[in-house]
Amino acid sequence: MLLPEVFKLKSACETVMSATFVISGKEILGGLISNLHLRFFFYLVKLLKK
Repeated sequence: MLLPEVFKLKSACETVMSATFVISGKEILGGLISNLHLRFFFYLVKLLKK
């Protein structure tokens, strides 16, 4: 019957979903880190301007 095909499709979808989750997680983490770097940089600039 169609059961093997459905299982293949399900596993393929799960693989794509997990890959998307990993990529978006890395992007979110990278965004947070760069945001912190920017804040730290502006903080240093404020300190130097005093």
